[in-house]
Amino acid sequence: MARPARKFEPEFKMKVILSILRGEASQEAIARQHSLAPTLVSKWKEKFLSGGLEKLKVDSRRSSQSVSELHQLQTEIEKRDQVIGELTLANRLLKKDLRMI
Repeated sequence: MARPARKFEPEFKMKVILSILRGEASQEAIARQHSLAPTLVSKWKEKFLSGGLEKLKVDSRRSSQSVSELHQLQTEIEKRDQVIGELTLANRLLKKDLRMI
């Protein structure tokens, strides 16, 4: 089973990127220090350099929106499962009544 994706605040991403840009350590070392994939840190750095903090915030908003959409879809599926169950039960009862006739 796949591990759920971790979510990072834009401020945390910026802290990591600024550490790299200040030269506090290599990009790989900083990624390792925070238990992050180096490719993920590279993507954050590219986004930050192209659009600043606002570009990093867009990803956070998108992921929280996805979570709420996922919750809404799961609720709809549960409602549909309940209706399917009720219809299945009603269908079985009707079949049983027909056999008795």
